[in-house]
Amino acid sequence: MKIRSGFVSNSSSSSFVVSVPKDFVVTKDMISEQGMVELWENELIDEEDIVSQRALDYLQSQVDILKSGSTLYAGYRGCDAFWAVQNLLEEQDMIVMTLDGPGGDGEDIITPFKDQRKRRR
Repeated sequence: MKIRSGFVSNSSSSSFVVSVPKDFVVTKDMISEQGMVELWENELIDEEDIVSQRALDYLQSQVDILKSGSTLYAGYRGCDAFWAVQNLLEEQDMIVMTLDGPGGDGEDIITPFKDQRKRRR
């Protein structure tokens, strides 16, 4: 029998390490059904459940943060569609590593890295 003292949480925090090409552009057909749900919850989908230009601009702005080398945090800059961004990156095979840790502190992050490997032609 194990006895644990101290703070115990049922939630966790996730960190995603991503590699985003500098020329990556978000398009409507990249948004998955789950991404649509997350964007709708954050009022970035229009009344007909169509991805709006506002949603595309928001997602592109978040991807641009990563392309600049900066870390993206859940809840960053107000409208939190963090999980839609995470889903988009996952659907496009840009997530290199996912780390889940104990938490409850809500520190979900997406961190870019510059892939220095030489590409084979």
